[in-house]
Amino acid sequence: MKKMFILILLTVFVSAYGGKSFAQDSQFVDLSSEHWAHNIINTMVLHGYMLGYPDNSFKPEKAMSREEFAVLLVRCMGISPTSTDNSSFIDVPVEHWSARYIEAVKEYLPGYSLGNGTFNFQGTKPISREDVTAALVKAKGGVNSKQEDLDILKNNFKDYSSITDSLQPLIAAALSNELISGYPDGTFRPEQSLTRSQAAVLLYRAFCRTNSVIKNMISLGDITTINTSDQIFTQLSKQLNNSTSRAIIDGETYNFEVYVKNAAQNTEQLKDLIYVFVKSSAPFSFEAANKYHPEQVQEYMNKIKNMVNNYYPAYPLLIMTGFRKQYDEYEWVQTRSLFEDTDYQITKDENSKSHLVDKFFSGVLYINGKAIESF
Repeated sequence: MKKMFILILLTVFVSAYGGKSFAQDSQFVDLSSEHWAHNIINTMVLHGYMLGYPDNSFKPEKAMSREEFAVLLVRCMGISPTSTDNSSFIDVPVEHWSARYIEAVKEYLPGYSLGNGTFNFQGTKPISREDVTAALVKAKGGVNSKQEDLDILKNNFKDYSSITDSLQPLIAAALSNELISGYPDGTFRPEQSLTRSQAAVLLYRAFCRTNSVIKNMISLGDITTINTSDQIFTQLSKQLNNSTSRAIIDGETYNFEVYVKNAAQNTEQLKDLIYVFVKSSAPFSFEAANKYHPEQVQEYMNKIKNMVNNYYPAYPLLIMTGFRKQYDEYEWVQTRSLFEDTDYQITKDENSKSHLVDKFFSGVLYINGKAIESF
């Protein structure tokens, strides 16, 4: 089985992780900057995968229930909750808040057989480490283990016999692919429950480590190349176009059109996100400028950031540079050779025979005036 993600999965149960964070200051009253999972929890919240409680707490040491983990797994996998008229589990009514999520991941996180053809899910039960490990192995591609693979459990875990028989091939596959390790005392502790902070780190490492907030917004269509501004930003857009429509980078002058829209995301930290798109009139040379002189492009975007902050100082801000142009049929015939062998996106309008050509070159996400992530 190919390696599905590079990590030692269960070390998070006994060790700290010091990764980079999109947001340095916690928004939760019970999550100090010294907490071992502080950075990752903030990142998971910024992505919109995890939420806090109404009292502004996160409860990092609270046990994660099976239904809560099902919801997180759906979000992190990017799949849709499943609507059904008949629940697969007798203890999960179709109108229950988590029913659609449980249905969506039942292949990865199954219930318990009652022996008469029916199953229950036990959604409020704390989820165990063996269930989490098995679910993640399945979600990341599954396994086709042979019986002899189970010897690896005997050789590594003193309590291997405590692992549920049906899950042993999955746990063995996780171990043989360096996805998990046990405790220093040689145990696996399959039935030990998972805390919310541990769940955050596990899911981050499995699904989010190579992701970025900006790339997620692009792939989901939350931000696109644009050629209009929202009316609420008319004054700001006018000011930006008056002051930042031109930049000199490596001795060459570039002309831009600047547009501003609201791109609010479904997360606390990005709920009022302002999106600024800087459209270049010289796609190929400006794309090269982004590649070879990123620090000068960054300086230009910082100028835009400072101007936006004068109008909206407390708002998160995303600035993207790129190209967008609609070519009519005649123009496209004349210019298509320039774009067809590149990675510019080309969208054809069958009715008008026109072609929209667009691409993002670079971007910066700012929160509280600080650059949090670059694209």
